[in-house]
Amino acid sequence: AEGGAIARLATAVRGGDLVFVSGLFGYDTNTRRAVSDVSGLQPNSHQRIEMVLRDVNVQSREQRAAAVQTQCILDQLQVVLASLDSKLDSLLKLTVYLRDVRDFSCVRKVLLDALGDDPPAITALAVWDLPLSGARVQIEAVAWVSGMNTLLVAVLSFLAIWLYVLALKSDRPTRRRALLIA
Repeated sequence: AEGGAIARLATAVRGGDLVFVSGLFGYDTNTRRAVSDVSGLQPNSHQRIEMVLRDVNVQSREQRAAAVQTQCILDQLQVVLASLDSKLDSLLKLTVYLRDVRDFSCVRKVLLDALGDDPPAITALAVWDLPLSGARVQIEAVAWVSGMNTLLVAVLSFLAIWLYVLALKSDRPTRRRALLIA
């Protein structure tokens, strides 16, 4: 990896009911450098990551950096997904690229802690290097778009048609009028 440049590529694209998120890095948006401690995280993530680090019994500075970067990526991923009408609960697949496969236990713990009892499919790969200097983790994602708006329109359309058919079959004109107005 050269320098610390982060290319201007599409962060995410939506295709139908799916969101494809490009590989995200855990980096400080101000310095554009990989985070290595909790100071680079959003304030609400500090306590969570400290608990995870204690649970996994992280020994090395590198594993700590990998865990912190993973939490930072999850924070970014939540924002990206929300901007495209999706959320972390809607994740279908994560691909995790690790600079060192020994970091996987702490990265996995951070992911499972954040994603709950029904995590997405996760593939982890050890890679030779990552494009951001100091990065230990890169994660790409595929998520389902919450189809609540589509579902709501479909249900309301069905109900309107059903009420209209009931009104047409009714023998009482006053009831038909009331149903059509409602």
